[in-house]
Amino acid sequence: MPDTANVTDQYSSTNDMGTGYTASYEGTKVIALDIQTTLIDLGAGLRWNIHPKFGLDGGILYSHVLSSTYTGRMSTTVTITEIDNGNHFTNSDRNTDKIKGGDLENIEKNLADSTEHDHVDGFKCKPQDFISLRLTADYEVTPGLSVSIGYVLPMADHLVGKTLNGSIHRAVGGIRWTFGSL
Repeated sequence: MPDTANVTDQYSSTNDMGTGYTASYEGTKVIALDIQTTLIDLGAGLRWNIHPKFGLDGGILYSHVLSSTYTGRMSTTVTITEIDNGNHFTNSDRNTDKIKGGDLENIEKNLADSTEHDHVDGFKCKPQDFISLRLTADYEVTPGLSVSIGYVLPMADHLVGKTLNGSIHRAVGGIRWTFGSL
C-alpha cells in the first residue's frame, strides 16, 4: 500500500501601477505523491505462552529497502484580481498535471523535468534501512491453526530529506498452520 505525501507552496504578488490600476496574483501549488516501498524484513524475538492457547511475541526487525518509487500529481490554483479605477475583476484558474513517476532517489531532477517548473528544490530524498520493534499476539483456534495480530513500531525514519520525511508504521495479522501439531 503506497504512502501519500502532500507538499504545498503558496505565493502572492501585487503590482500597483500608480494610475488607479492594481493587479494581484495569488496561487497555491500542491504536489501529491504516492510512494511505494518494497522491503525485506529480518528479525529476532522472544515468545511467551501465557496460556496453552494464547501467546505473546516481541522482537526487533531490521527492514532493508529493496526499492522505493513514486507517482503523483501537481495541482496549481491561481487567482488574479485586477482593480481598474474602482472596478474589480477576479479570474481563477485551476490546473492538475500528472507527474511522471520514477525512483525516489531521483525525484528532484524528475520533478524539475516533468512539471516544467524549476521551483521544486528540496525534494531530494533517500530511502534508508531502519530498525523496528515488533509486538504480536496469537490465539490457537484449533490444534495447529492460530490467528495472530500485531503492530510494528519504527525506531527511525524510512525517508530522510529536506521536504520528504517519513516512517513506516505497520499493523500486521495473519493465520498460521503448524505442521505436526495434531
